[in-house]
Amino acid sequence: MVADFRPICREIRAFTLIRVCPTDHIYYVSFGQGKLAGFIIHCDTCGVILRAEPTRFTTAEKDPRIELETLIRQTFPRLRETYAERLALEQRITIKQTRGVKV
Repeated sequence: MVADFRPICREIRAFTLIRVCPTDHIYYVSFGQGKLAGFIIHCDTCGVILRAEPTRFTTAEKDPRIELETLIRQTFPRLRETYAERLALEQRITIKQTRGVKV
């Protein structure tokens, strides 16, 4: 589990971090680990899958019940700093929508 910004729902969410390692198989049974091809993150709320840069995360949390603020502190402490401009924009949009202003 890691925390990251989800551009589709425009919020910070919990994601499952997944290693992508294509492997050889015989009759649909995998053998070997395969060579690392990269990482993806899977949104635990809606299921969207995004490409991930694992170096941005300090660690990955194993407990899926961890609350979001703790997950942010443990896995991506600079998340709000990294996405500061985008989060500010999303907040302005939300405020305008609640006031009935067309965006």
